[in-house]
Amino acid sequence: MPAMKLGALTRSLYDRPLDKALMWMAAQGLETAEIGCGAYDGTKHCNPKVLLRNPDKLKQFQWVVRESGLSISALACHANPIHPSEKFAAAQKEDQRNATILAEKLGVETITVMAGCPGESDGSKHPAWILPGISGLEEEDKTSEWQWRERVIPYWTKESDFAEKHGVKFAFEPHPGDVIFNDWTFFKMRKAVGKVAGVNFDPSHFFWQGIDPVSSILDLKDSIYHVHAKDTYVSQDNVRVNGVLHTDPVVPLSKRSWLFRTIGYGHGEVVWRQIISALRMVGYDYVISIEHEDVLTSREEGFRRGVALLKSMMITEDAEGQVW
Repeated sequence: MPAMKLGALTRSLYDRPLDKALMWMAAQGLETAEIGCGAYDGTKHCNPKVLLRNPDKLKQFQWVVRESGLSISALACHANPIHPSEKFAAAQKEDQRNATILAEKLGVETITVMAGCPGESDGSKHPAWILPGISGLEEEDKTSEWQWRERVIPYWTKESDFAEKHGVKFAFEPHPGDVIFNDWTFFKMRKAVGKVAGVNFDPSHFFWQGIDPVSSILDLKDSIYHVHAKDTYVSQDNVRVNGVLHTDPVVPLSKRSWLFRTIGYGHGEVVWRQIISALRMVGYDYVISIEHEDVLTSREEGFRRGVALLKSMMITEDAEGQVW
């Protein structure tokens, strides 16, 4: 089995241009880059609309990546293309389609995406995250069914067909607030659209829900197309008082139930070794991409510590191609 590669999401380095971001990443020992290219990921490092219209700029972009010595693990276009605002949704859909076309031109097989969250009815103005059965009210169950039947599945069926025509796969990132937030909701999507749909597995989004990442990996198996490396610190004292959903951004950090952290600052080395081992057991041999969202460490420090810990436990490959 090939060795996994270590990379990072470039959005965490938007304080510098793409060439300097990639060269800095390479200097830390990273091998791949997941490049943000629209919607919530912004276009500072990659603007598909511009690159698709200008062959010279596309060649320059490719040259910058090639000079860094890194390869592109995925294009990142996290969006909400099923937002109830038609104007907002249209812009997000355009970004996603441009990212899909650009991925084909670059020979990149995977786009990391969010499934999104629609409103609760035709007249909605804002997304509404509805969990069926959570309160036992029949209208919530019917609303969730409506969202999937009228918004989620029709949109992603069409986009999955579009992606397949361009030789691209979607790696959906499960996240609370999104219609896909665990294994069960992902498989609901995959049943509707097929194997063009995979998972961008981020343990940090599972930790604070109380989901065991290892169990999730063993359940998802070969539907994992990409992996994010990010940790979560869960404050058991605050959870006992307010539960895991206490995520108000204005709450002092010391009072929050959880915080996204650099690898190793939420869960120790043993836990991360178990996660990597589980990925190997299900046949995952692609990229682990560091995503920095730790408000308690700088980008540079967070990356360095994450790289050091992950490199100490990842399977490596020698010059003769032997995996150890």
